[in-house]
Amino acid sequence: MRAALVALTGIAGLLACHSQQPSPVDSATRVSQRSVFTDSALHAEQCEPVRSGEDWRKVCTPKDQGVRIPLPKKPR
Repeated sequence: MRAALVALTGIAGLLACHSQQPSPVDSATRVSQRSVFTDSALHAEQCEPVRSGEDWRKVCTPKDQGVRIPLPKKPR
């Protein structure tokens, strides 16, 4: 009887291990990741303003984030 219970427990564990359902830890880390499509402050910082009719959660046109080096002034 005990051997049958151990065997059934092992099979149940094996089947649970290979199921395709995501674990709660996987879904929690996926939700907590910030991106320009999930965080409005980050979107405003890194993306151009959206045009009328666009959803900010779907569209990001990156802002020009290049470093502008000022040209030195000529001495007089």
